Amino acid sequence: MLTTLTVTACFVAAALFWVMLPFAAARNARKLRIPGQAPERLPECWPGVSVLVPAREEVTTLEASIASLTAIDYPDLEILLIDDRSSDGTSELIDGLAQTDTRIRTLHIDTLPPGWLGKVHALHRGLEHLS
Repeated sequence: MLTTLTVTACFVAAALFWVMLPFAAARNARKLRIPGQAPERLPECWPGVSVLVPAREEVTTLEASIASLTAIDYPDLEILLIDDRSSDGTSELIDGLAQTDTRIRTLHIDTLPPGWLGKVHALHRGLEHLS
């Protein structure tokens, strides 16, 4: 059973939380930025970001996924599309996507070595080909 002291301590802790919350929000408000508004100071050098996309038999869904990636306006973005032994036209699709955007590179995998799983092998090979 809860003692009076325990219940009182819980109420005091909850009251302190609600009293301090507006002060913490006000203190951090100047650090926040409004979406769509440029930050006060942009970095001089952006770190490179590489996105690996392994795909197998995904000709019907891959284009929409890649469209969302290419909509990102990050300055140093690299997209590596990895065709993992597809036979449905995925290979041709990723080659076509690479021609439309210079940030996209492709890698085609024809065989799966013994002891490897497909997606894990595709990601491993993709890591080997990053610039």
